[in-house]
Amino acid sequence: MLDPVEVEAALSRVAGVAAVAVCVAERATTRAPCVVAFVVGSAGDDALRAVLREELPDDASGAVLVRPERLPRLATGAVDRPALVRRAGEATGSAYQPPTATEAAVAGIWHELGCTPASIDDDFFLAGGHSLLAAQLGARLSTLFDLEVPLPVLFDEATVAAQAAWIDRAAPRGRSQLVRQDRVGALPLSFAQERMWFFEELAPGSTVHHLQRAFRIDGALDQPALHRALAAVARRHEALRTIIVRDGGLPAQRIATEVVREHRDCEVAGADAIAAHCADELGRPFALSTGPLWRTSLVRIAAEAHVFVLTLHHLIADAWSLNVWAREVAEHYRAEREQRAPIVEQLLAQPADFAAWQRRAVADGTLDPHRAFWRTALARLPRGL
Repeated sequence: MLDPVEVEAALSRVAGVAAVAVCVAERATTRAPCVVAFVVGSAGDDALRAVLREELPDDASGAVLVRPERLPRLATGAVDRPALVRRAGEATGSAYQPPTATEAAVAGIWHELGCTPASIDDDFFLAGGHSLLAAQLGARLSTLFDLEVPLPVLFDEATVAAQAAWIDRAAPRGRSQLVRQDRVGALPLSFAQERMWFFEELAPGSTVHHLQRAFRIDGALDQPALHRALAAVARRHEALRTIIVRDGGLPAQRIATEVVREHRDCEVAGADAIAAHCADELGRPFALSTGPLWRTSLVRIAAEAHVFVLTLHHLIADAWSLNVWAREVAEHYRAEREQRAPIVEQLLAQPADFAAWQRRAVADGTLDPHRAFWRTALARLPRGL
């Protein structure tokens, strides 16, 4: 099969091509792989076909051409490769199949190592992986799935799908699985949430667990579209609708069905005033039992210049999820402006599902090896500390 990068390079040289991205999909009828090229610009199909026919091997001549107005992009500006794969499946008539929970977890670790896959059939070593990264991949998979992943397996089973299938076969049976829970009544906290709640009880009104991110927005801003995007992301992610209550004297999380968000607009001038505004937002405590546990503000600094400030409690977010939030708000905002459906990944689980999994993992012994490790490690400490 052709290298998509080679096809992109050839098509980008055609006059009138403003942007191009290429991926591989299966034809619905034969299940055979084919090249799908997304070409933005005024170049005609005949000119593109000529390049595919004359400059590239024979299997490029039957490529599917898709002519979008623009390429889907992430908040960073990079091409959104997973979105292209989904659109390629639609273009070839093959239905997009969402990844399994194991495939999503494996792909997530690839991404953390800098080898982001475009599909579950991508090869780790063609996506930028090498032997040292493979060793890290094996260690992280072993920790996440509580099993030993030998290094040779990662060379023999080099795709996301193959590695996930191997893990599913090798995973200890009878162990807890991360599955969606019924949303009935109060739900347990994760261990990390419970620790934070305990410290909040010790020091009510503390801001030590507050997180904040500020975004500079230049150019015309469609504020109604922005607020709709914020609400859509909150409907999608339960953490943004979560509060912490007491259930029988113990902390629990409750997920609201309606989106509630504290927001304020203001206008300031100068860097010092912006910094003071951010400090004020960061310093106001959250009411854990009534919520919301996040708030936003939009600071107007010029006619077409704003600073958007997001402040959350660490109970519902971390630094990684802030990046997810920013990426999804940007995509929902673009979708609102372009009057289309947002291109986002299917959510296989929510934080409440992970918290429930942790509780079951304690009960069924899944976490016993970790508990034994720390008991051994801590036993070496001198007494009386």
